[in-house]
Amino acid sequence: MDEIRRRGMESITKEIIEHSRQRNLRIHASFDLDWHDSSLIQGVGTPVADGGTVEDSRISLELLNQSGLLYSFDIVEVSPPNDDAEGTTVRTAAQMAVTALKPKLRLPESDKRDR
Repeated sequence: MDEIRRRGMESITKEIIEHSRQRNLRIHASFDLDWHDSSLIQGVGTPVADGGTVEDSRISLELLNQSGLLYSFDIVEVSPPNDDAEGTTVRTAAQMAVTALKPKLRLPESDKRDR
């Protein structure tokens, strides 16, 4: 968290993208909801005090999406029984999935033949 606060999520994500691009690598993002500050996101298995913000997550996932290098994506640590009455965690998880995947919902030609 110290480095994210010092450098910012945008800078760190851009560094990851550039590192991956230079090495011709694809990126798998495992999006762990319990890294968020527990005052913002409560429906997780292991709440974290003084964690990250939803905006940090949105920035990172948007940049990964735009990079064209995001190959796979998962969301973990969603615990609906621990969520608030408004379902903030579940809604945030759904929004993050859309942010990460929205323009990538097309199948490559090789996959289309198999369907």
